[in-house]
Amino acid sequence: MRLWSVLISGTALTTFGAAATAAQAGPAAQPLTPIQSDAPTSVVPTPAVAVRTASAQAQPQPSTAGDTGDIIVTATRSAESIQRVPIAIEAIDAKTIKSQNIQNFQDYVSHLPGVSFAGTGPGQNDVYIRGIASNKIGVQLSGAQGTVPNVALYLDDQPVTMTGRNLDIYVTDLERIEVLSGPQGTLFGASSQAGNVRLITHKPDLDKWEAGVTMGASVTEHGSPSNSVEGYVNVPLIDGVAALRVAAYNSHDGGYIDNVSGSQTLSPYNPYYPGKGATYDAANNTPLVRNDFNTDTYRGVRIGLKVEPVHNWSALIQFSHQDLTTDGVFAYDPDVGDLQVQRYYPDHLDDKFDQVSWNIDGKIGPLDVIYTGGYLHRTAFQTMDYTSYGNVGPFIPYYVCNAKYTHCSDPTLGYIGHIDSERWNHELRISTPKDWRLRFTVGVYHDSSKTTDQGDFDYPASTLNGFVQNGPIPGSTESNPNLRAPGIQFINDYTSRSHQLSFFGEASFDILRDLLTVTGGLRRYHLVYSLDGSTSFGNRYGPGLYGRNIDQLLSNVSPKSENGTVPRFTLTLTPSQRLLFYATYSRGFRPGGFNRGYDPNPAKADSAIPETYVSDKIINYEAGWKTTFLHGLVRWNGTAYLMNWNNMQLTTQNVGIAQLFYTYNAANSRIKGVESDFTISPTRHIQVTGAVSYNDTRLTKILGNPILAADVVPVGSRLSQAPVIQTNLRARYSWAIADNTLYTEIGGQTASSSYSSLDREERQKQAPYGVLNLSAGITHGKYSAILYANNITDKRADLYDNSHYSPRDANGNAITSVYDLITTNRPRTIGLKISVEM
Repeated sequence: MRLWSVLISGTALTTFGAAATAAQAGPAAQPLTPIQSDAPTSVVPTPAVAVRTASAQAQPQPSTAGDTGDIIVTATRSAESIQRVPIAIEAIDAKTIKSQNIQNFQDYVSHLPGVSFAGTGPGQNDVYIRGIASNKIGVQLSGAQGTVPNVALYLDDQPVTMTGRNLDIYVTDLERIEVLSGPQGTLFGASSQAGNVRLITHKPDLDKWEAGVTMGASVTEHGSPSNSVEGYVNVPLIDGVAALRVAAYNSHDGGYIDNVSGSQTLSPYNPYYPGKGATYDAANNTPLVRNDFNTDTYRGVRIGLKVEPVHNWSALIQFSHQDLTTDGVFAYDPDVGDLQVQRYYPDHLDDKFDQVSWNIDGKIGPLDVIYTGGYLHRTAFQTMDYTSYGNVGPFIPYYVCNAKYTHCSDPTLGYIGHIDSERWNHELRISTPKDWRLRFTVGVYHDSSKTTDQGDFDYPASTLNGFVQNGPIPGSTESNPNLRAPGIQFINDYTSRSHQLSFFGEASFDILRDLLTVTGGLRRYHLVYSLDGSTSFGNRYGPGLYGRNIDQLLSNVSPKSENGTVPRFTLTLTPSQRLLFYATYSRGFRPGGFNRGYDPNPAKADSAIPETYVSDKIINYEAGWKTTFLHGLVRWNGTAYLMNWNNMQLTTQNVGIAQLFYTYNAANSRIKGVESDFTISPTRHIQVTGAVSYNDTRLTKILGNPILAADVVPVGSRLSQAPVIQTNLRARYSWAIADNTLYTEIGGQTASSSYSSLDREERQKQAPYGVLNLSAGITHGKYSAILYANNITDKRADLYDNSHYSPRDANGNAITSVYDLITTNRPRTIGLKISVEM
C-alpha cells in the first residue's frame, strides 16, 4: 500500500505542476489534439499499458476532448476495433514503448499484468500467462531435457519460440507488442496453450519518405553507464507501388552485478562425498573478480521491402539479423551480498539469429487471401560457471577426487553449450468479408524445426585424476562426433526435430445482427517429433566411452506422432456500440516429449522414469466485458476465467536417479482468476491507465510413479511463477506551450509473492515487489527528448529464484546451504533519449 500511496501522491503533484506551467503560459498554451496517423489502417490494442495512440497502420475514429479513441487490432487475424473483439488482449503501443524506455524481453513483460517470466538473463527466459507455469529448467539442459513452452512468441507472423531460450528481440521500430491471454490454439497452434506474445514491426509505407534516429545514455545506481543508438528510414522506391524500410540499432547496457573474491571446496559433510578424512583443494576466482561484470550488447538490422504491383495485391519480404552478447550473470547471491556473486568459471553468451519472412496479401473475388512464411536460424554459444553443482550433485567426487577418494582437487566446474536451431513455417488463410452475416476464416499451417544441442560439462580437475578425453557414444546421432577437449567429462549431444501440419477454421454467425453472435473454431493437428543422440560419461580407467545411446533406448517410441483437435466456442452479446459481453470455451495443448534419462533396467531407480511424457492440456472457461461509457471518457475491460490444467509436464531433479533431471506428467491443477484494465481520459491533457490481475492457482492431484511423485509439492500448493495479484498504473499529463508539446508521466508495477518451483526441494518463496518509474518529454517539430527515471526507489524485484538442490540428512535437514541466485531488475536508472524524425 505504501507504494501506491507514493504513486498517487506523485501523480497529484505532477499533474498540479503541469497545470500550473500551462496556466503560466497564458494564451499561447494550446490544448493537445488527439494523435492521428497518416496511414490507412490500424492495429493498436489498449489494455493494461496501452493508451490511445495510432500506429503506423492505424487510423482511429475522430475523438472529442477526453475520448479514449477507437483502436483497431489484428491479433485475431482480422482487423477490428479492440472493443468489438471478444477476446482478452493486452498491448504496449509505440508511444508507451518510447516513453517507458522499453528495450528488451524483460522490459516489456514487466509491464503486462497477468504475464510473468523466469530466467537468468537476456536470451534465457520463459514467459508465462495467467499463472500457467510449472518449472523452469536451466538453459544448460533445456535443449536436451526442456519442455516446449506453453506461450508462443511471434515476430510478426512467425513463431520464434524455443525451449528455455525465448528469442530476446531488441525493441526498435516496433508498431506494438500484443498479448493474447488464454488458449489460442484454434488460430495459433501448439505453443499457444496459455496465450501468445506478438512483436509487430513497422512495415514499409508506399507513399511517404520518413526517417528517424534516437540516441540515448543512462546511468545506473551501483552500476556502469549504458548507451544506445537506433534509427530507421522509409524510402518509397516507386510511389504507391514499392517501398523499402530499414531499421538498425546498437545498444549497450552496463553491468550492476559484482563478481567478488571467494573460494570454495567440496563439502566434507555431504554423504555423497569422501568425508572428513580426505584433503580438499579450493577453487579460487581471483582472475575473474570484477565489478559490474554483467553487460549486454544488442546489435541488429531489419530490412523490409513491400510492393503493390496491382490493386488489392501486395507482397512483403523482411530480413532481420541480431547479435546479442552478454557477460556475467543477471542475478545476485543474497548470501554473498547485495548485487554480488562469486563465480569461478567465465560466464559468456553469444546469441545470434537471422530471420526471413514473407507475406502475400490479396483478394479473389470477395475473399481475402493471405500467405505467410518464415525461416529462422539461431545459434547460441554459451559458457557458464557450474561450480555450485559440486555441493549438490552426487557424482562430482568421481571426477575431481583421486581413485581412493583421499584427496579432492579444485572443484571448479563449467558448462560449454553450442545450440543451433532452424525453423520453417508456412500458412495460407482465406477469409470472407467481415460484414457478412455468416463469415469465416479457414487455413492450413505447416511448421518444421530442428535443434542440435551440444552441451559439454567441463571438470578441469578430472585431468589430474586419470580421466581421458570423452566424446559422444559411437553410433549415436551426434552433432559433433569428435572427442572433446581434456576436462570435458559429461556430454549431452542431441538433435530434436518436429513437424506440424494443421488445418483450421473459425466461423461466426450473427443470430441477431448487431446484437448476438456465435463463433466456433476448430484446429486439427498432426505432430511428429523425435529425439536422437547420446549422453556420455567420462572414464577414469581407459579410453572406452560409455553412457546412454538415446537412438537405441528410444528406438521403439521415437519418432512419436500425435493427432488431435482443438476447439473454441464464443457467444457474444453487443447491446450497444459501447458495450460488449462474451463467454468462451476453449482448449489448448502443448506436445509431449522424451526423457534422455530413461533406463529400462528394472533394478535401477531410473526405471521409474518414463520413456515419454504426453501432451498436457488446458480446458478454459471465461467470460469478459468491454465497455466504454461517460461519453467515451472511460474504458473498462475485463475477463474472469476458470482453467483446468491436466497432465502437467514437470521437469524435476532427484539425486537418487542417475540422470538427475527428467520430465513426466506430474499433476493436475486448477487456475481461476480475473483480469481487468481501464483507461480514463477526462480531458485532452490527462490520461490514466491501469490494470490488475488476480490468479488463484492450485495443484489438485499428484500423478505418476510414487518415486517421482515424492519430488512434487503437496496438493493444494500454488503453481510456480504465479503471483496472486499483479497491478500497474500510469498517469500522463500532456500540454502545449507555443510550438512545443510536453508531457509528464508516472507509473509503476507491483506483484505479490510467488514460488520458484513445484519441485519440493527447490521451491523458494519469491518476495512481493513494487517498481516506480517517472518520465517527462518535450517535442518541438521534428525533435523530441525524453528524460526518464526507472525504479526510482531502487527496489530489488525478486523475479526468479534459481536455487540448487541440497542433499538432506535422515531428519530432512539440508546438509549444505542452498545455493540461491535471484534474478532481479536493473537498479535505479536515470537516462535521456533524444530523437530526430523527418
